Amino acid sequence: MSSGPELDGGGQAPRHFTAGGWIERIRTLCAESRKSGIGEKSASSERRKETLKLFVAGDRSQVGKSTVSLGLLTLLLKCGGYRPSEIAYIKPATQCEQTQLVQKFCDAHQIDCVGIGPLVFYSGFTRAFLDGRTDSTEQILEKICARVDEISANKRFVIIDGVGYPAVGSICGCSNAVIANRLKAPVLLVGRKGVGDAVDSFNLNAAFFEHHGVTVIGALFNRLPKDGYYSLENCKNAISKYFEQYGGGKGLYGFIPEIHFEALAEKDGKVDAEVPLENELQRVTMVQDHFEKHVDIVKLIRDIRLLNFAHGTVVRPGPAQPHRRPSETTARNHTMLTKRSREDIQLSAMTGGAKGG
Repeated sequence: MSSGPELDGGGQAPRHFTAGGWIERIRTLCAESRKSGIGEKSASSERRKETLKLFVAGDRSQVGKSTVSLGLLTLLLKCGGYRPSEIAYIKPATQCEQTQLVQKFCDAHQIDCVGIGPLVFYSGFTRAFLDGRTDSTEQILEKICARVDEISANKRFVIIDGVGYPAVGSICGCSNAVIANRLKAPVLLVGRKGVGDAVDSFNLNAAFFEHHGVTVIGALFNRLPKDGYYSLENCKNAISKYFEQYGGGKGLYGFIPEIHFEALAEKDGKVDAEVPLENELQRVTMVQDHFEKHVDIVKLIRDIRLLNFAHGTVVRPGPAQPHRRPSETTARNHTMLTKRSREDIQLSAMTGGAKGG
């Protein structure tokens, strides 16, 4: 994806850099600055002021986005030099309203956290939206931006947890890509096990984000088995070769093995699904241990910072979406029709047999 022109020293024809190209370019410039001592004070001052944002997206549902978000938070505290008061977590859109482990971790460590954001895909929501009985697309996005801005105040790093796969929410104009664009946040894609399927899925989903003007900084592959043909080491070796040859400068930040939480619920050598985990801190410790061994948080922070420095922003305007321009009737629906309460919408949907949004 082109990231804009840069004139060379002689004012000749502009050169275009990909996201990866910008990172390499800025690394070179920073190295030159360090050698000459130029700009060190101002760069250090800007670093203290900046708020880094990262949108964690998955190539499918249940790929482990929230667990990855949790793991990144633990690494920011332990390895990234951040204090709890300097970081935050938010899930602006969700399909699940159960309290997640990442929320409990944030509460325990006094990290600002919004586990359930402004957009909830409860039963009946999408049909009510199409009928003009809910907030409009713009109203939803404004609420999301306001909530993220609020939690980002005086923070150095904010993790934004996506929902489902990248296109979730597109029916109401609020897909992960649209939200990431509005929040000016680069995307880390969480991928699946395998090689061909993993890479193909990454490229498909990266293209969706980039079509909406969002920078995909790279990938992290999750829930890989330790043994067999699709073992972590085998997949890591093959996927790394692909990214080196064809990745276009996108980063690889880790390959994480499957974390077997069920082992904590064993009783007399058997797994009892009815036995709750006695200590959720053990689960957090397992996540932290795995991420510390398998994720390069220093490289991830550096690359996000370099993107911010290169662009000032990490998004470009999204594509024109004529199908998202509300018709006169739709606009009138969202401004004149009486909005229905969530309780009313959800009750009607459940009565009719709805199982989701």
